[in-house]
Amino acid sequence: MNDARRVRRIVVRADDPSLTGHGGLVVVGDLVEKLDLVELVDAELARERRARPVKLRRRGCSPAGLVVSLAECQLTGGAFFDHLEDQRADSAGAQLRAVPEVPSAPAALQNAKRFRRVHCQRVERAMATAGERLDLALVREPSYFPRINAPGRC
Repeated sequence: MNDARRVRRIVVRADDPSLTGHGGLVVVGDLVEKLDLVELVDAELARERRARPVKLRRRGCSPAGLVVSLAECQLTGGAFFDHLEDQRADSAGAQLRAVPEVPSAPAALQNAKRFRRVHCQRVERAMATAGERLDLALVREPSYFPRINAPGRC
């Protein structure tokens, strides 16, 4: 048998830095990007006048980036702010996430404390708008999300 045709053994190790355990976030990241969710939430938060604005960080992510990072953390099984550190350590997954620059746990906690009820209402309003955009995209262009709009699915 020719050496060029010989199949070599493939070894996959858990400590391989090119692998990520959060590969499913690519779907979430793509959906967030197509719906412009981060920009939509930031714009909605900027409209709020009843409370002090949530601090926009010079470095790192915006208030909407914090919200989306926390949502992604929850989707991967995180329940505490400290679980953001697991996301930050996942360098291979950074390219897949909606917000590549995940805030540190202390920074996220400090910024989350600045959110008031009216800010949460604004985030909910932005999420509703994103849901409407998704509905319109599925009606107008069924191939936009082919698996969601497959025949026989509700």
